[in-house]
Amino acid sequence: MGFVLVNSLEEGMVLAADLFNEKGQFILARGATLDATHIGALKRFGVLEADIEGTSQAEIEGGTLDPELIEKARAYQQARFILNDLEHPGIKAIFEQAVEKTARYLQAGWRPPEAWQRVAEPAGLNWNDKPSSENLVRGKVRLAALPDVYSRIVDAINAPNSGVDTLADIVSKDSSISVQLLKLVNSAYFALPKKVDSVSRAITLLGTSELLQLVLGITIVRQFRNLDEQLMSMEVFWKHAIRTALFAQQLARRLGIEETEGYFVGGLLHDIGRLVMLVGLPEFYVRVLNNYYETPEAGLYQVERQVLGYDHAQVGRQLAERWNLPFNLQQMIGWHHKPQGSRFARETCIIHLADFLSQAVGLEMPPPGRLPQLNPKAWEVVDPPLNLLAVSTQHVEHSFRDIVHKFLQEERAPAL
Repeated sequence: MGFVLVNSLEEGMVLAADLFNEKGQFILARGATLDATHIGALKRFGVLEADIEGTSQAEIEGGTLDPELIEKARAYQQARFILNDLEHPGIKAIFEQAVEKTARYLQAGWRPPEAWQRVAEPAGLNWNDKPSSENLVRGKVRLAALPDVYSRIVDAINAPNSGVDTLADIVSKDSSISVQLLKLVNSAYFALPKKVDSVSRAITLLGTSELLQLVLGITIVRQFRNLDEQLMSMEVFWKHAIRTALFAQQLARRLGIEETEGYFVGGLLHDIGRLVMLVGLPEFYVRVLNNYYETPEAGLYQVERQVLGYDHAQVGRQLAERWNLPFNLQQMIGWHHKPQGSRFARETCIIHLADFLSQAVGLEMPPPGRLPQLNPKAWEVVDPPLNLLAVSTQHVEHSFRDIVHKFLQEERAPAL
């Protein structure tokens, strides 16, 4: 038996366990044989997966794995997990998920990306000219302010007589945002039963809080497009961000949190400080990347602190403060590597774990692309059921390719 996503259910499958929705309400009994009516009802009730006798989502999608490929995948992932204790139950479970995914991609013909090639540092670089983290977001680097549409939505939401029509009118005046919003609402992430073809309908379904969060994510993604690909692939960066966003939403949902869009945006923006650093001091960041890929002892954020004196989480928090983003988003961004330092412990622990999961199953980074250390305290706070890690990963991958296209607005080869 194993979990199967609701969109993969077929008539004749037999439930291996009683089926409940996410609110704990009983739906169907163990032993029930699914028919078309059952499957349609499960989709309407918001059921994500079912425990099915004799199969699993992995078997449906990939079949039996070659043992030799499993061993190759294990060796590849061991190099990536080098900073973590594989005896920790949670890390071990995530490691096994990463091994399985890597083996399935190897079986499909995937090969690891080329290893990092050292980049020459600019000659005559004066490290006394290195800007402080404060200057990056306030002085020497001029980042565009958040688009006016975001501020106008905030004002409208806070206005006493504002309604859906007012919000729809504000969003619709920015054609790029409104188009992306409708694409996102109609993606696999929301899995709505009918296509949404108007901004007002999208707002009615989402609610004002969710609208604000998603517009925020869309507008900030648009701020950073053309960086030096020699230092950072924007495609790789946003793929990691989107995976983290999806994992954060999944973890929040599994904890019974009803409004999860804030976690989606927190995951999407958690590394925004790294983009600020690449915009503001690319010549200095070369040494960060060279040191990270050439030494095995530390995570990337730790190397940033060693070389620059501050890390991307600190810069991201300062930018979020400058943009006057919601305080919980400031905390998610600023403490995602050190969640114990945040007053929003659960929120930052969720982003911390989502970031780790995203790096574990995302295979785009050049070797060694090692994972940062997972904080055991964060694992205890979130306390995700080990038996649901696999199905959560499947949910993320199910939505991932569609979301990548919606955010990046480009047709790409199948994403990892």
